[in-house]
Amino acid sequence: MQSPIILHDKEFKILFKRDEISRRIKEMGTEITKIYGNKKPYFLIVLKGAAPFAMELTQAFSGECEWGFTKVKSYHGMENGVPNIEFLELPSDKNQPLILVEDIVDTGNTASFLMDYLKGLGFENIKIASLLFKPEKCVKNIAPDWIGFSIPPEFVVGFGLDFDNLGRNLPEIYVHSIK
Repeated sequence: MQSPIILHDKEFKILFKRDEISRRIKEMGTEITKIYGNKKPYFLIVLKGAAPFAMELTQAFSGECEWGFTKVKSYHGMENGVPNIEFLELPSDKNQPLILVEDIVDTGNTASFLMDYLKGLGFENIKIASLLFKPEKCVKNIAPDWIGFSIPPEFVVGFGLDFDNLGRNLPEIYVHSIK
């Protein structure tokens, strides 16, 4: 068994091992290929956290695709706040299928905010792929179309997810150990 890790004086224990994560992402890529394999979707990757997930997901997608990035800040430490778009890259064709790639849908505030914003710009064909989903914590009427793992309402790090910018480089996903 792997030892807990410490980030900013908080202890985290392993929740998902690397091989579990990769296996589930490959399954998600196959599912998305079945729907969009010949439609050249645009993967809109929410930075920074979704980057590792997006790289594996788009490699598991076997059709042609395009990428773009957005950066939305909503976390301050371990607290979720008001979403704010720092930058956004979009396709020129508003009819192109758009897949919003999230690391985690927690309260749903960021995903809901982005969906509303994109629809306001004229994009209609929008789906969400999220590595993690916290259904018990979600306060918005939104759920990802593809979910890697549903998890309890606890704080997680690793595989792109951070705690004040630490832990993103961990290959596994860890959960905060509440004592």
